[in-house]
Amino acid sequence: MRIKKIDLVTRKILQNAIEIGRIGSLFIIGTPPRKYWETNYKKLKNLNVLNDDDNKVIKKLAEIDGATIIDQNGNLKAYGVTIKTTKHVLGHGKRHASAAGISKHKTIAILSSEEDGYVRVYKNGLCIEEINAKTKLPITTIQKLANFINKPDIRALTAGGVALSIVAAPLTVPFLVFTGTYFLINKSINAIK
Repeated sequence: MRIKKIDLVTRKILQNAIEIGRIGSLFIIGTPPRKYWETNYKKLKNLNVLNDDDNKVIKKLAEIDGATIIDQNGNLKAYGVTIKTTKHVLGHGKRHASAAGISKHKTIAILSSEEDGYVRVYKNGLCIEEINAKTKLPITTIQKLANFINKPDIRALTAGGVALSIVAAPLTVPFLVFTGTYFLINKSINAIK
């Protein structure tokens, strides 16, 4: 019975993150040790994500800067939370680092990214799922590659590489001739010895 309830809570939070989409949010399912987080907001009593009216309030609270902590039963524990434990996530910012870090402490972190509109699920410090909030479908490897290639810094790096190969092309033939000649002479001398 407990597993079904956790699955239902996780499903509801995932749905919330997808609906919020590009606004950006971070939900934490479970109750991480208090030493890893803090909030300055007043605790609201008796709000549960499984209650439709309460869920509307929880979704609005999730839009506040900081994380929203929901226990395994769906009860709101805290909102506007600052996460003190992080794990660097290459190519992403503080929200992703917070999600990866806090998920190492027996919690599940679900975030919606305002930058790319993706919803990511973190468990044990790793991103275990990525969903496009617009299509509500998992992100494919092709989409990840296309997104990577389309990043401005990668485009600039590629353009630089192409430009370098064009400029360096006239130098390539003499280099190969010199290297080949050296190799042949060296082998010939070693063969004579």
